[in-house]
Amino acid sequence: MNPIHISVHVFVLCFVWAPCLGKEFKPESSSELQTALNSANPGDTIQLQAMDYHGDFLMQRSGDKIHPIKILGTENDDGSSGTGLVGNTTTLFLKGDHYIVRTLNITGIEEGLYLEGNHNSAESLAFYGLKQAILVEGTHNVFGSISLSDIEDGIFVRGSDNKFRDISMNNATSGIIIESGDRTRLHNMAIHDSEGKILSLVLNEGTCCGRVSNTIYDGLVEIKGNGYNFRSTVANGAINIVGCNNNFGRSVFGRTFFTKECENKMVTSNIYHFPQDKPTTLQTL
Repeated sequence: MNPIHISVHVFVLCFVWAPCLGKEFKPESSSELQTALNSANPGDTIQLQAMDYHGDFLMQRSGDKIHPIKILGTENDDGSSGTGLVGNTTTLFLKGDHYIVRTLNITGIEEGLYLEGNHNSAESLAFYGLKQAILVEGTHNVFGSISLSDIEDGIFVRGSDNKFRDISMNNATSGIIIESGDRTRLHNMAIHDSEGKILSLVLNEGTCCGRVSNTIYDGLVEIKGNGYNFRSTVANGAINIVGCNNNFGRSVFGRTFFTKECENKMVTSNIYHFPQDKPTTLQTL
């Protein structure tokens, strides 16, 4: 083959595939991190160092389905994160689509992660010492391997088709609140509170058709939405079922109260429920 032809082919191949490789940022200070967040394009990676970055960090750019923007912390030998974000108001505000966020410790005073967008992935994150750990506004977001401790409010969701798996929470005032949206999936979750006074889970009125599986809740659970499917769920506190057409299988509830005359299916061979005379509130626990 003619050498000139080979050169042309290689040039065309590199031209086509170069955007897929993306650029890598390695910020070594808080100001460099914000500069990277301001500059990253689809396919780029922001590789954080094993250090703490102090400040409120904002990103208002988007990746795409093929070329997400990656924000990656440094992993210790034991698998934990060696990278910390320490904020004041909103530690990390991501406003956009197609992010991959992984291996970070997030702390601060007010909000930890505010995610406003769609088709984002957040994994291996630890939150502590915050008033609000995670606020989600968007659809088709996936959260996995998340730990939350010593916080006031855990996870607050507005949006449909969001998935949460492998979540552990300790020492919080409220756990997970699905304020709006349909088809939320919660899997393999443990929300613990030694006194049983936490508002562990709220599926708000107007929400529908989610799935809750392999979960443990200490404290109050309120199911105000319709069409949820519960399997392998343990609620050690009270569960108030206000919505209709919810299905419960292979689950154990300490105390259960139904506040509407509508159909909710119980698999009686695998579930135990004990109706109360009146709804349970945090004040009466």
